[in-house]
Amino acid sequence: MYSLEALRWLAEEGGADLYLTAADGMAAIHAAAQAGQKVCLEYLVDNACIPVRHKAQDGATPAHFAAASGHVRCVYTYVCICVCIL
Repeated sequence: MYSLEALRWLAEEGGADLYLTAADGMAAIHAAAQAGQKVCLEYLVDNACIPVRHKAQDGATPAHFAAASGHVRCVYTYVCICVCIL
């Protein structure tokens, strides 16, 4: 849960721009999925208004990063979030 606490602090107290992307288009939502941080992925979508379908420059979604890293629960969470907002 330390990652979620840090993320919350950055967003709510530190004024961090959680939508900021790297040169390759990867955003915090991709990093959370790649690291298997399911609760951070949910926080970014629910509280930080990160577009759930945000793609990196190579077209990879957070689900691609989660799957490539073997984080099945993050893939499932991502798919459920996408279905819920349709």
